[in-house]
Parts: sequence; C-alpha cells; structure tokens
Amino acid sequence: MSESERDPVAPLLRDDLTVEAAIRVAVLRNRGLGARLAEVGLARAELIAALTPENPQLEGTARFPDTSPKRTNFEFSVTQDLVSLVLMPLRSRAAEARIEQAQLEVADEVLRLSRDVEAAYYELQGALLTKAVLTTFSEAAWASYEYARSLKEAGNINELNLANQEVLAQQARLELARVEADVLQLRERLTRLMGLWGAEGAAWSLPAQLPDLPPAEASLAKLESTAVDRRLDLAALRQELDALTYERDTANTARWLPGLSAGVSGERSSDGEWQIGPAVSLSLPLFDRRQGELARIDAKSRATEERFADLAVAIRAEVRATRARLLAAREIAVHLRDTLVPLREKVVRLTQEQYNFMLVSAFQLLDAKQNQLATYRDYAESVRDYWLAHNELRRAIGGPLPTDE
Repeated sequence: MSESERDPVAPLLRDDLTVEAAIRVAVLRNRGLGARLAEVGLARAELIAALTPENPQLEGTARFPDTSPKRTNFEFSVTQDLVSLVLMPLRSRAAEARIEQAQLEVADEVLRLSRDVEAAYYELQGALLTKAVLTTFSEAAWASYEYARSLKEAGNINELNLANQEVLAQQARLELARVEADVLQLRERLTRLMGLWGAEGAAWSLPAQLPDLPPAEASLAKLESTAVDRRLDLAALRQELDALTYERDTANTARWLPGLSAGVSGERSSDGEWQIGPAVSLSLPLFDRRQGELARIDAKSRATEERFADLAVAIRAEVRATRARLLAAREIAVHLRDTLVPLREKVVRLTQEQYNFMLVSAFQLLDAKQNQLATYRDYAESVRDYWLAHNELRRAIGGPLPTDE
C-alpha cells in the first residue's frame, strides 16, 4: 500500500502547501466538518422510519370458568394499522426532501470551510510577505543607525541625527516583531482549520508569494444572478419549503382519515370450538383532526418563506458590497504596481547615481531605499486585500467567479 493510500494528507504536506492542497487537507481532517457530515445520517434515519410499516398489534385474553366444564376460554386478535400504510408515500417524500436539505446544508458547510481556509491562507501568505519586507527594512534601518554611530564618533553628525536614526531602527524592529506575532497566530488559525496537530501541524510551509491579479473582473449583473442560483444555503431553504409542503400534505390527508386497523381475531369457547373471523378497529376523527400539527407546519412554512426572502435580498446586497470592495482593492493594487512602485525604484536609482558622484549623503540613499521597501509592503498588503476580497466574493456567490471558470 502506497503512502497516499495509507494517509492521503501526508503527500500534501511534503512540499510548500498550495491553497487547493490546504482546502483538501481541511476537508479530510477537520473534525467539525466530520461531525456535520455525520448529521446526514439523521435525515436518512427519518427516511428509514418513513418507509417502515408500523408493527402489527397482537392482543389476547384468557378466561378461567369456575363451573364445569372448566375449559379455559381464549381470545386473540392480530391487527395492522392501515392508515400508516396509506400515508407512507407522502411521508417518504417529506423524508427524501429532508435528506436533500441536509445534504445541501453539509455541502454549504464544505464551501464555507473552503472559503475560511482560503482566507486564512492568503492572510498568512500576506503576513509572510510583509515579514520578508520588514526584515529587509529593519536590516537597512540598523545599517543606517550603525553608519550614523560611526559618523557621530567621527564628529560629523550631532546627537539629534543619531537619535533619529536609532528611533527609526527601533521602530522597524517593533513592527517586525508585531508581524512575526501575527504570522504565528495566522499559522495556528490555518492549522486548526485544516484539523492538523502535533508533528503534522508543525511540518507544513507556505510559499511567501501571493498570486498575480487576474486580467479582468466579472459583471455585477451576472454575479447577482449567479449567486441566487448557486448559493447552497438558499437552496437548502428551498428544499425545507418542499419538505414542509409534503409534511402538510401528509397531515392534511391524515386529518380526514379515521384510525383504521384490520386483521384477524379468534376465540375458543368453553366447549373447545374455535371461531375465527376478521377484526376491525376504527377511531373517528371528531376532535383531533391534526389541527395543532397543521398550525405548526403553517407557522414554520411562513417563517421559512420569510427567511428565504431575507436571505435572497441579503445575498444580492452582499455580492454588490463585496464586489465594490474587490474593485477598490484591485484599483489600489494596480496603482501601486504600475505607478508608485516604479516611481520609488526610479527615485532609488537616481539617488544611487547622485550618491556615486557624492552629490547626496548615504542617509538620503538609505531613506530612498526604506521608502521603496515601505511601498513594496503597501503593494504586498494591497494584493493580499484583493485576494481576501476575491475569496469573500466567491463565498458570496457560492462558487468560482465567472472569470475563474
């Protein structure tokens, strides 16, 4: 047996973890999702109960006479509830609808877990990239501070200039420490979502490189209609309405049917002769005509219809708001990538040329490089924000974006 057959998770953790691999690990190992999957069995149990006839009823009596001839008198009857057999098809349709509803709810849980894992993945990836930028920034700040110390010892700068350089270096160290703490917290979050612990929880790693921006975005009108068609939580509410309709049909049919049981009865009289014939038990629906059950189903149907309408409105609003956030994040990232980053690189290049001709000081060159690193950090965070918004939009429409497909 191969390693992947023994443990399908181990090969996924061997190399740098991709977002798709992280989602697959979570689906395989997340215990909360496993518990939710087990709940589908409850709906299947309801279907089994709906398809199983009620047990026949056996009744018997024995009488012992006190006069001759002292022969015991026996009576028995075996009856079967016929109404439950008549209602079985209706009950089975309601139970099947409940199974479909449970499956849709579990599928929605899988998608939600996938989106949570993807969001945690991009947050951690962005934090790792920011950490790399701040590490370089901190090293440059401390190099500037050490250079300033040497100039101060030579008497070329005053105490104020040295203190300013030390503040910059200490601030860079503080920001780096904060990002390192964020990396640890985000890593633990992703580890928990993937359901890993122990050696497996410490073994995986991520590439510190966010994906590039896609070339285009989908139209808003198409996204709204796609969301209403795809969202599994909305589909689960539709299925719940169907199940309630079947349950109401069952109760409405049963309210006019008498309680009817039929079978065989027999009696052995004192002279030893058996008398066997049909047995019928009938209860008339005079008082209890399922009024309470019908009222409960009607109230639950109205509540579900309101929840369905509210969720449909909320989905459309969520799609519009999330897409606006995605477009804003894209605009910021594109502006940084196409305008500010090249400008910062140009400033560093020109400053380096002037420094080579001793027209600017080393501090000015270091400041230009630090500003360049700060812009790199802003760009990395803007790309992270874009992919987080992209993930939220995928969550809002219940699947891949049309441009992804």
